[in-house]
Amino acid sequence: MWNWIKEAVRKKVKTWKAEDWKACLVLVGGFFVLTVSTVLGEVHRREAGERENQSFSKVSSSEALFFQESGRSGDWMSGNLHERMMLEQEQVKFLRQFEAAMAGASVHQAAGQLNQEKNHLQEMLTVIGKITGQEVLYLSRGEIVLSLNGMGLAICADNTCFYGNFCDGKPDGVCTAIACLDGEDFSYVYSMGIWEDGQMEGLGITGRYYQKKNEQKSGLEEQISGVFQNDCLNGRLTYEQIDDQGRSCWWEMMAEGGKTCLDQRWVFWEGLGEYRLSSEKEERAFFVLPESFFKQVRWKNQVPWG
Repeated sequence: MWNWIKEAVRKKVKTWKAEDWKACLVLVGGFFVLTVSTVLGEVHRREAGERENQSFSKVSSSEALFFQESGRSGDWMSGNLHERMMLEQEQVKFLRQFEAAMAGASVHQAAGQLNQEKNHLQEMLTVIGKITGQEVLYLSRGEIVLSLNGMGLAICADNTCFYGNFCDGKPDGVCTAIACLDGEDFSYVYSMGIWEDGQMEGLGITGRYYQKKNEQKSGLEEQISGVFQNDCLNGRLTYEQIDDQGRSCWWEMMAEGGKTCLDQRWVFWEGLGEYRLSSEKEERAFFVLPESFFKQVRWKNQVPWG
């Protein structure tokens, strides 16, 4: 799922100036963590595939498969009561295949898979919700669990999923989030990077992709990278636009708590009531910020947990 990260981070490192050596160190450190996570994801995908090939040789299509969450006696909501979840064989097989696909896919491939199976996944989420009382379906190594610790997949409402490291059921560590948007066109938002207790904390990338229905050429993408704090970007960030021909244009700017910080590079056009910033790549390309938007939280995680 993190196939895009290495290329994205590589481009971002080039845009940072030499004197910003601290920022470069942050990016290099984050790249190392994300690369390790990519390897773990690939291992997980292969293990899931092997389990899938071995799973159903003794079970007929009419039989049901059971999962049991073991624990001590007590309140079920605390995870201490034995709970049995029943799904049809084909449903279990589908979930295992979906988890394996998400583990080995790029962000774009994973979004396509999520969009293709969104109706089926929402039906499954409804079934699991009635059984467990939870609004999230957790998968870990092909098994349904009530709470996720370690590597796994979380499927949420509104066509949203999270894949990566979890702690107590929340993204914690390296994780990627994708949400497919409603409508006939293929459109999704994504966030990937370092998370802590369900929020992005540290190096990360968030963005949006849009492609018209039945369009053969690539869609339009925007991507923001930098350091997050409490789901908002802080410090220097890079905002990039990529058109349907694969051509990119980017701007470097500063943010605090997700709000844009102006410096001497911004030019105020009084007649239009807007600020403009020239692109780092093409001086004739401007990032336009209306004066009324100046105090808005614009730079933030586009796929928040919960």
